[in-house]
Amino acid sequence: MSRPTPEQQLEHALRMQAERERQREEEERRKGLKEAAKEMGVSEDTFDAAEAEAQKAEAEAQERARLERERAAAVSAQRSKQMALGAAIGLGALLVTGASLAWWFLPGAPPVQEDFSGFSSRWGLDMNPGTEASVQAATEAGHGEVAEITVGRFVPGADGKFHVNLNLSEPMPLDRLESLSVAAKGDGLGVARVYLEVGDERWRSPPMNLGAEWKTFDWSLEAFERQERKAGGWTTVDYRPPDRAKVSIKVGHFMNPPEASGTVWVDDLVIQ
Repeated sequence: MSRPTPEQQLEHALRMQAERERQREEEERRKGLKEAAKEMGVSEDTFDAAEAEAQKAEAEAQERARLERERAAAVSAQRSKQMALGAAIGLGALLVTGASLAWWFLPGAPPVQEDFSGFSSRWGLDMNPGTEASVQAATEAGHGEVAEITVGRFVPGADGKFHVNLNLSEPMPLDRLESLSVAAKGDGLGVARVYLEVGDERWRSPPMNLGAEWKTFDWSLEAFERQERKAGGWTTVDYRPPDRAKVSIKVGHFMNPPEASGTVWVDDLVIQ
């Protein structure tokens, strides 16, 4: 085996120094958390158990992140960028929700605030074949720029269903956020709903009954119906809060009849 070069020796020494510093900082962090927990009336046994749970969750999250990185390396550069973003978001959600100790001391996701200014770069319209719909920016008094969804006609598919969805392009972290509000009005289309979607799981808001005047709809996320895709259909299951998801504003099947047409305006989406 060849003798390490001076550069390799220096790199090794720096790594060892960094590891010692990390261990020192970790010990100081643990000591601070333990003292804070003690002041809150948490016993040492409870703290140790919670810390072990948090460490287990962190190890699992790191392993998942490692697997995501390996898979991302096998695809194109653009796909790698997207997968790395998903892994980072998933890791953040796992670390926050992994243990009760994390709930006490770690911050949750930042609030989501969407005023739909320049929204076209972040949102896209999706519809089933045959259905005619469009989305554009509109200016409304008291609101400024808003999203205007116009449906010319719905065309049901062979299963009788049809959809027009305004979808956020990227998922966002939602861990420990508790409520969602959105302002909307409608002409010809009387109902819309907000969905939070990730993979084969989604959360469905209560209906927004729309009128000619702007109205703000405000719900606890616990009011959203959680569903999972099973055997080709959606089934309602026990509630648990979303830790990350894409937002989808829907005006099609299940909301409006197939003969309906008209416009829905949306603004001021807030999740906090």
